[in-house]
Amino acid sequence: AAATTSVLRQTFADLELIVVDDGSTDNSASVVRGLGDSRVRLLAQPNAGPGAARNRGLADAAGAYVAFLDADDEWEPEFLQLAVMALDGHPECAAWVAGHALGPERVSQARRNRRMGLTGGPWRLPHRTPPKALKFYVDFCHSSCVVARAPLIRRYGGYYDRDRTTYGEDTYLWLIVLMNHALYVDPDPRV
Repeated sequence: AAATTSVLRQTFADLELIVVDDGSTDNSASVVRGLGDSRVRLLAQPNAGPGAARNRGLADAAGAYVAFLDADDEWEPEFLQLAVMALDGHPECAAWVAGHALGPERVSQARRNRRMGLTGGPWRLPHRTPPKALKFYVDFCHSSCVVARAPLIRRYGGYYDRDRTTYGEDTYLWLIVLMNHALYVDPDPRV
């Protein structure tokens, strides 16, 4: 409920919230049905893993931009507003990526992000990035922290969704995006 509430409380209100019930066994579907907001759609499917659930939402999304939010994450109220402003103002950027805070204590990673060169604004993967740094940049593109241009994500085939993969299903997608496009980076925690 906290994840969906964080979406519905966005300062950017022109949105659709597609919740994909990936074969849940709890009462999450009834919680979503009880939200009573016309911007919310619930899609149900047999359990197929997070990649398949994200791809199902992507297939049904109507907007120019798409964002994905895991059930255990929350967006700060200005998350979508900041993303839309950045992407509208920087058509060369494929996606907007924000920093995140970790755990119940919400420990900011902003200082580390800045040390790694993510200072804010348009950014491209540096030429000859060493593997350890490349892993950091791919991990920075945590799916709950990204707002991307929908046609681009569709062109790359979305998330890895075979074999009911439950971890790393987003790695290849964000690696392709990083290697081929500029991003707009906000190193501060917005998730």
